Amino acid sequence: MSLEDKFARLQAAAGKLNDATDGFNETIEAVEDRLERIGVGLTYWLDGPKHIFAQEQDSRAQAIAGKALGYAKLDEGWCLAVKSVVFTDDGTRVLNTTQKPVALLKAGRLTRVEAARQLEPLIEALAAYAESLVNGVEAARRAVATAIKTDAS
Repeated sequence: MSLEDKFARLQAAAGKLNDATDGFNETIEAVEDRLERIGVGLTYWLDGPKHIFAQEQDSRAQAIAGKALGYAKLDEGWCLAVKSVVFTDDGTRVLNTTQKPVALLKAGRLTRVEAARQLEPLIEALAAYAESLVNGVEAARRAVATAIKTDAS
């Protein structure tokens, strides 16, 4: 195979890859639009080693580094986002990272593709988080109402 043939093969593959990721970007935008219409307005990050992707293990530091998918308010507004995370090998302690989250649509192609596997778990976890906050707000409201009644007597 000549060098020209190799370039032709690469050009064809790149064209298909660009078409596929352009379509995926539209999917990300559709998910973000839906979340915006819902108006959840909560920051939430998938937590724990089972949810991170683009993993790198550092045996010397006994840590696992990777990316986590979340929904957050960034400079761009509310969006799907990724951030760098580091967990100890036992998965119980999150070490701080200094990198700021990045909008998923601005992340690299491989990061966007790998994050796709986490979209459904993120939506499910975000719904559960919102439900738990509703329960907490209702309990706080009842406690305040009880305290006001007690003070009035």
